[in-house]
Amino acid sequence: MRWYAVIAALAVAVSFYALWPASDSQQLSSASKAAPSAPAAAVTPIDLLAALTEFQKTLKGSKFSVKTCASVLEETYKKIYDLRPTSLDSEKTKSQAATIVKSLFETKLLLRSRLKEFALPKEEACVSAARDIFRAGRVLEDSLGEFALEYPDDDLAQRPAAFTGGELSMLVNPQTGPFELKSGDILLSRGSAFVSAAIARLADVDSNFSHLEILYIDADGKKWTIGSHIEVGAIAQPFETYAADGKMRALVFRQADAALAHRAAEFLFKKVKAHQEATGENLPYDFAMDVTDSKEFFCSELVAHGFAEASEQKLKLPQYLSRVRMKNRNFLDRLGIKSERTFVPADIELDPRFELVAEWRDYARVNASHMQDAVLTAMYKWMDEENYVLIENASVGIKSFLAWHLRRWPVFSNLLKEKLPKNMGQNVIGAMTVLNETGEILFRHLEEANDTHFETSDFWLTPQEMLGALDRFRKEDLKKYQIYQKTRSYDPLAKRPDFHLLFRRD
Repeated sequence: MRWYAVIAALAVAVSFYALWPASDSQQLSSASKAAPSAPAAAVTPIDLLAALTEFQKTLKGSKFSVKTCASVLEETYKKIYDLRPTSLDSEKTKSQAATIVKSLFETKLLLRSRLKEFALPKEEACVSAARDIFRAGRVLEDSLGEFALEYPDDDLAQRPAAFTGGELSMLVNPQTGPFELKSGDILLSRGSAFVSAAIARLADVDSNFSHLEILYIDADGKKWTIGSHIEVGAIAQPFETYAADGKMRALVFRQADAALAHRAAEFLFKKVKAHQEATGENLPYDFAMDVTDSKEFFCSELVAHGFAEASEQKLKLPQYLSRVRMKNRNFLDRLGIKSERTFVPADIELDPRFELVAEWRDYARVNASHMQDAVLTAMYKWMDEENYVLIENASVGIKSFLAWHLRRWPVFSNLLKEKLPKNMGQNVIGAMTVLNETGEILFRHLEEANDTHFETSDFWLTPQEMLGALDRFRKEDLKKYQIYQKTRSYDPLAKRPDFHLLFRRD
């Protein structure tokens, strides 16, 4: 049975260990930085389950308050960087993997309940720190769950439907009773495309999610999901279609006022259907991600619109908007994003007015989502720190030009209707095309680096090591690009760079 892959990610566990004695932390830190010739300091292996139990005690105690929340969570999150995977009690972790996954989920519920008690009127450092803790905990759950399930095969032809599977794949809040979807439930998910990863990493604080929809149950008991998609705009589709479209993970959130939630879902269902019947087109997607515009809707905005209308503007989502700020605004400008604050899907996880009902994941694919996240994090970092921009070469330019114009010709319109909304401009088409092509190249390289690293060390790359591997690849490919630029005029066989013709300094 393979368990080595989990160890590289297990250090995330300390992001939940707030009461770790400072002397232990310093000892681990100094041991990791010691010179090769110096004897390593003796370190007591970390008992992960015990660490979680102590952190839960901290969350329940009076010392965890509005004033201490940020410092406790930030200090806890940072401890990961002082640890080495070998500092963990591997044998005990192996035997307790399934129990730890459930305990992590319980810890998440506990932290959400404390945040609800704090009733913070606006996002403060406490909420930002909680975002990091939720993300880190989810990575750990993924790794432990993969191990506990003995690494299920990624058979794309037999993907499980969302919200199905065993108890580790489907974690349910015991306070909400046996799992049952209700009309008005909010569905937070992560897709498998690079566009999904781009959305998940777009805000200042990274997240694991890219899409938000609402569930509607009609008078006949049929389940529908209503959501706005980049490719098609706002649509209502049978729940079975939603559940079977290859999601990597999905969560269910529920408003306490069941009648209000149902009205919100029913309002959106009727609005989407009415627009389709009146115009023959779907409600357009809001590429600008402008929460103040009610003519076009991105996914989170559509859900917020439903609750606002159903509550007579009394319930505005989310409680805390995310910041979307990049020093290099080239990418944001090409997408048309002007606002510095918007409602990204993961914001619902921090909204105390909605209860977390259940969390589902496809363990065969979560590792791919982590690599996608690393790729997009690296690309955004290079945009900001290296002034990189997406370059539309002649091939991409022709594709985006033809796609934009063909979508408007009646003979081709229906063929492209499910792939390309009419309000998607050529700039957006070009940017998304280059983003996807570049992302795929970087992803393939990262897969190879991950496999090579395991062959030589018996460990998968950690998130930080993934970013390091990607940056080394960038520097190598930049050299290829510079040589190519110098030699291509006289050498028809000059070796082309892997991605710098698509993504580089402007």
